[in-house]
Amino acid sequence: MIDGYNTRADIMYNEKRKEITAKYVKTHLDDIKIRVTKGQREKLKAIAAEMGLSLNQMFIRAME
Repeated sequence: MIDGYNTRADIMYNEKRKEITAKYVKTHLDDIKIRVTKGQREKLKAIAAEMGLSLNQMFIRAME
């Protein structure tokens, strides 16, 4: 980045990084979707934050 502007190299790196990350996620991770009633997500996020965890980390810890 030069003077706050993205250079061509920055953009190319970011696109390549996105591709690498997407490939890793596709080959190494599974998705689980959880539906909660409106407003519940923010309550759960607050609980996770109190524990010093992300919402995802909190759910993984609970499952383990």
